[in-house]
Amino acid sequence: MLESWFNILASKSEVLSLSILEAGILGLPSLVTDNIELIKDDNLTRVSNNNINSLSKLIIKVSKLSNFQRQNYGLRVKNFFIKY
Repeated sequence: MLESWFNILASKSEVLSLSILEAGILGLPSLVTDNIELIKDDNLTRVSNNNINSLSKLIIKVSKLSNFQRQNYGLRVKNFFIKY
C-alpha cells in the first residue's frame, strides 16, 4: 500500500466495499463510482459518476497530487477510518 496512490473501485453496483475499509485503515485513499455505498460522514473518499469521462478526469486530478499532498491526504483518511 505504501507504493499505491489510490484504491480505485469502479463498479455498477456494490454495497459497502471491504476494499475501501481496508485501504482506508492503511491510509490509502479510495476513488469510487457514485453507486458504491460509503460509510456515514466519509467525505474523504473521492466519488465519480459511473462513466468513463468522469472517472478519467478524477483519476487525472488525483494523479497530479504532490507527494506531500498525497501523504497528508492519506493520513487524514487513515485517522478517519481508525476513529470509525
